[in-house]
Amino acid sequence: MSGRDIHDAFFKRVFGRPDLAADLWRRLLPAEVVAALDVDRAERVETERIDDDLRSSRADLIFRVPLRGRAGRCAFVFLLVEHQSRPDPLMAFRVLAYGVAALSDFIAEYKAEHSRAPRRLPAIIPIVVHQGRGRWRAPRRLSEIFDLPPEVATALGPHLPAMELVIDDLAAADDDALADAAPLAAAALMVMRYVRDEKDSRGFLDRWIRRLDAAMDDADARSMIEVLARYLYDASERLQIDEIVETARGAATRHSEALMSLADRIEEQGRLKGIEQGIEQGIEQGRTHGARTMLVKLLRLRFGDVPPHVMARLEAADVEALERWAEHVLSATTVDEVLAD
Repeated sequence: MSGRDIHDAFFKRVFGRPDLAADLWRRLLPAEVVAALDVDRAERVETERIDDDLRSSRADLIFRVPLRGRAGRCAFVFLLVEHQSRPDPLMAFRVLAYGVAALSDFIAEYKAEHSRAPRRLPAIIPIVVHQGRGRWRAPRRLSEIFDLPPEVATALGPHLPAMELVIDDLAAADDDALADAAPLAAAALMVMRYVRDEKDSRGFLDRWIRRLDAAMDDADARSMIEVLARYLYDASERLQIDEIVETARGAATRHSEALMSLADRIEEQGRLKGIEQGIEQGIEQGRTHGARTMLVKLLRLRFGDVPPHVMARLEAADVEALERWAEHVLSATTVDEVLAD
């Protein structure tokens, strides 16, 4: 799995849970908005019908959230993650494209149920979690990406689309700021921020373990803690799984057992991977040796003794080169010509 895939998979696994996504909304959105959203009934919307290019370019999560006291009414909350150190300057446009796709689906569903188009549409609430190393510098408003002279943009202001992104800029946050979220969500955000700068690993682990301890009441705590620890291990360039376990053991955390179980599985996976790589390497070495032996026999039959400088090239060559040179033996007039590419 590539580095980007690791980040995307983790983000979707954690914040694909509506309750954990709702923890972000409570932290980022105005209190009046949160009060209007029935977050306990939020449902994740599948995005298969969204354009393939858009879907593959972002780890996107879309939720349909009912409005309190408004029967049948809802809003769409978009939750995206941006990993790049330099944020996409067209992110607002990409979110707009998501919105058009989601609202088009909503209109089609409404027509199928009511035999007419809706008179009004659900609101789009766009949230972007920025995991890049630098702070968010890209435009936040859709109106800011239009190529207009400042005075023209000002004059057209009321007439330009003005959707503004809600940015959760992890590079600009510290652990105290992230602690506003519920324990599991806070622990996930702490890990996402840490793997981008990896400063003060011991201090980070101590603070992170304490957040995990506060998550014991979560019904899915053990499995989610393993997801967080696995991501921390896979995405970090410095931390080893034994460091995580030792910190947990030293803090007498209630999660030591789960973390040690994960460490045992990672160790076993590493051992099996080493065996598999050893077998593959042995097979490749066997192919190379066989191809080299056969080519030396052909050269001797065709040209007699093989000069030392040719033997040196054969010893250094990989199997693809040896097989390619073997095809030249019958047509070549000298040994050196066989090895000419």
